[in-house]
Amino acid sequence: MEIKLVMYSTVPWDNRLGNLVALLANHSEFLPDTWGITEKGRHPFDITDEANIEKLWIEKKGILFKKKKPRLWISVEWWPNAKSPGRFSMGITDNYFRDQEHVKYFLDFAKDIFRWGEMVYGFSCHREDYEHKNVLSQPSIINGKLVTTVEFNIQGCLPAIYWANFFGHRYVEWFSIDVLQSAPCYVETINDVGILLLSSASPLDFAEGTTRLTEGAMLDHIGRDSFFDKNNPTKPCKTPFNICSALI
Repeated sequence: MEIKLVMYSTVPWDNRLGNLVALLANHSEFLPDTWGITEKGRHPFDITDEANIEKLWIEKKGILFKKKKPRLWISVEWWPNAKSPGRFSMGITDNYFRDQEHVKYFLDFAKDIFRWGEMVYGFSCHREDYEHKNVLSQPSIINGKLVTTVEFNIQGCLPAIYWANFFGHRYVEWFSIDVLQSAPCYVETINDVGILLLSSASPLDFAEGTTRLTEGAMLDHIGRDSFFDKNNPTKPCKTPFNICSALI
């Protein structure tokens, strides 16, 4: 199983590849082995190969990085004309987090990615926790589609409260800085770009009773009406983007 990291941005990323490559080089734990789009079209990762990486970045509006140890993948996608043009996704083996020092490395990396992409929102959690909170027990018709796993438009409902929750300026203003900074959990300000809330010390703690209680208290404190509820999947959400529903 793996730990997910997903972040969204509302600013274009077309000129940010160089900074991303430099960021990856600064975090040797997550420095990729290969880059490309498809398995057949993969290339060894070399920070001096930025021109070829950028060519694919511009042509395909994204790129996929992979590393064997620790086993991880990183997908970066940007759509210039979309309402939320940027999405950063990462999956890394959950065994990596058995060392608490690795949790710190991961969070430092995630905070740098949050700054790099001027993210509006992001989260990190165990895949089992994501499925527990976002995969429907029965298929449901949402916006005319029969679905069991909900896809989210970040300009509407937030998907859930997880282990790590990143809120950019727009959500800090929406919920208010006082509300987020007084949340009943670990709170960290990310260098004037947002706020990080952690529900436990490690993403491996997701099934513990204390973690569930903390996340419930966080939802009550911040406001459940801005978050997806799998027991009521068509529920409209309150959002700073003035959209009634986030569900695609």
